[in-house]
Amino acid sequence: MHVLLLASLTLSSESSLLRQRIAAIEAADARDTGLVASSRLSVPVVCIDPMLPKQRMEIKTEDDTFCCLLRDVGFGGLIGIVGLDTRTRRLRRHGILARIAFVDVLPPPPGSPPLIPTEVRASLIGIRRMCVCGPAEGMRLRVGRFRRGYADGVIDGGIALGFGEERFNNAREGCSVCENVSSASAVDPSGQMPSTEVTEATVEVLIDPDELWEDELVGENNLSFTSEDPLDGCDAGAMSEDSSLISAPTKAQALSILLDLWLELIRKQETLVRSDVALCARLTPDVLISHVLDDIGPKPPTSAPTALSLWGASLINPLPSLGVAPECRGSVLEAVDSAERLAIVTRACERSIRSLRDGSPLI
Repeated sequence: MHVLLLASLTLSSESSLLRQRIAAIEAADARDTGLVASSRLSVPVVCIDPMLPKQRMEIKTEDDTFCCLLRDVGFGGLIGIVGLDTRTRRLRRHGILARIAFVDVLPPPPGSPPLIPTEVRASLIGIRRMCVCGPAEGMRLRVGRFRRGYADGVIDGGIALGFGEERFNNAREGCSVCENVSSASAVDPSGQMPSTEVTEATVEVLIDPDELWEDELVGENNLSFTSEDPLDGCDAGAMSEDSSLISAPTKAQALSILLDLWLELIRKQETLVRSDVALCARLTPDVLISHVLDDIGPKPPTSAPTALSLWGASLINPLPSLGVAPECRGSVLEAVDSAERLAIVTRACERSIRSLRDGSPLI
């Protein structure tokens, strides 16, 4: 009798958790569908590795603050991800809204004391590009970042996640997004809030129309995209030093060809032996690239230059990293238009192909 009662309670509990998960997925899907261009929302913003739309980041952490953040935001919740600009040592304004697609810990029941998980595994998926709202110059906002100064009590030193005031890059000249995004975000002028206290910042969703090339709404918006790339007669090697003299369709066609060539090279065994690619990733390159393609989907057409640039950057800068291409995700996110995005990814892809072919250094 006791065994049957225990089994019944277990099934009831599992059924309840399943219903909660289904409800969370439906709510998150409805919310993400409503994330149109210029939508503003408040989310925790954290500086970690750059991400792009559809990229998946697998996380395993024992950091107390990060564990609590993932637990409290919860399954289906959103986190703003920004990167560090290594040139300025400041945070980038442009980043990604990432959705928690998996987390192995549940929020504590109402009224229960919040216990800190000892370890959390989670999976984040990039949903939309975004820009952190704030002044065009001298922006300082309270966001999360891994620093040594937050690592008090961490065994063997190291770094830990904490929330504090961070400096951001100034708005780029000619960037209409940065000029329009000027509302205040969460700040801590007194500096008295503990670094373990998570706060939110205001972000604005960014969407170019051509990023919706797979969406059924594209037809309703009177946008026209081809299903196949018009590559006939396009020479990827014909890219001029003065890219302003080349039309956007030609730039997109050239990049499309380069990405096909890059995929062909990365899958060849002789390429891997020559460049030691396999030493740069936890998975073999062919397996990793297969996983990446499953996540980022089919290659966009050349008539969708922003989508193609983001797809290309996600391919040559995958998660986890292969280490065979210059890091370009942060620059692509900060680009002011599709032409600049195409140029950035094209340069990175060309350098990567040269390195894969003859083992030449990326830098």
